[in-house]
Amino acid sequence: MTRGFSIGVLLGLVGVGYSPREGLPVVTPTELRQRLQQHGDTLVLVNFWATWCRPCIEELPAFDSVARRYRDAPLRVYLVNVDFRSQWQRVAVFVARRRFAAPVFLLSYGRGDRWMDTLHPQWSGSLPATLLWRASDSVAVLLEEELSLEELEQYVQHYLVHR
Repeated sequence: MTRGFSIGVLLGLVGVGYSPREGLPVVTPTELRQRLQQHGDTLVLVNFWATWCRPCIEELPAFDSVARRYRDAPLRVYLVNVDFRSQWQRVAVFVARRRFAAPVFLLSYGRGDRWMDTLHPQWSGSLPATLLWRASDSVAVLLEEELSLEELEQYVQHYLVHR
């Protein structure tokens, strides 16, 4: 009975995009875009990163700091990992050691897929990349560069004030 219940729960989690082996939610580019559109007037700061990208790793503490500092503001921070599926276990270990304040997602996409166009048509695919998104007034700013905490704070302040 317990085994059957466990298998049922596991199958249910897989159905909602949960990766039981790695313990991190999995989203496709289309699902991520739908999630962003549901936030309405809330500013969403999406950081795209990979474990093999040194500038990505170096800027993650800034995103974590912003997520903690603005937790009561109309701001959400998402950390979206773009490593290949074969590296997801490594990503899970990396994330578990850091205890980020922001949710971490694994992005599921096909090789050679132009999935970046789903999220922003001008994205070249370079990393690190940050997307500032607010559905209510069509804010979709793409930054293809490493950001310091100070730069990130300036962007957040600007878009929180200009609502």
